[in-house]
Amino acid sequence: MFVRVNPWKKKFLNSSAYSAISAVPGFFRSRESVERKFVLTEPTANPKALIEHLAKALVNAQDKVFVDEFDEDGEIVIELEVAEDDMGRVIGKGGKIARAMRNLLHAAGTKAEKRYELEILE
Repeated sequence: MFVRVNPWKKKFLNSSAYSAISAVPGFFRSRESVERKFVLTEPTANPKALIEHLAKALVNAQDKVFVDEFDEDGEIVIELEVAEDDMGRVIGKGGKIARAMRNLLHAAGTKAEKRYELEILE
């Protein structure tokens, strides 16, 4: 039987994106289920830590990066606040970096079956 694999998924699964995301400290939190013989761990995503790590890597004033998370009408809103001088670094040319961060949030939300929104505050 021939199984058709979506080429995008195949490319994504073979890429090093997983290892890049897993390098973010605090991105994966473990839920442990302890049994007599072994420990089962299943990582759960922490998108707030991911956005904070990305923003701190992009800006010059890392101490002025603030990330807040709250629930609004069934979706989780993540607010990112950076120094005024670093706004261009976080948004990027034509909004490419902001769009990429929103895409990462969407991917993390799809896996966790949640809806995330990124707001970049001035």
